[in-house]
Amino acid sequence: MGIDQGNYSPHVLKKIVFAGTQHPSFAQGSAALAMLAGLAVATKQVERVTEKIGRERVEQRDRAVEEFRKVPLMTRCASPIPHPPDLAVVEMDGGRLQVLNRG
Repeated sequence: MGIDQGNYSPHVLKKIVFAGTQHPSFAQGSAALAMLAGLAVATKQVERVTEKIGRERVEQRDRAVEEFRKVPLMTRCASPIPHPPDLAVVEMDGGRLQVLNRG
């Protein structure tokens, strides 16, 4: 379609996407960019950039999930620690235990 995505630096793109996702509307995101960052970015441009990068992130997530699902179950459940201990102890501190004596 040839919709202009602008020639923004990665730093500015990050600000646009943040403003586009953290405000109730793209218009408010555009206004926040003008007020807080001194960036004049049109509302429609905030929408386009935010949605484009959002789609890219969803695709990245979907690819990562698919790759994770291909890994065997025993590998997925393996400990991230090279040599995990054979025994773990869990203790409870009863110092704050309150008992009501209705006697």
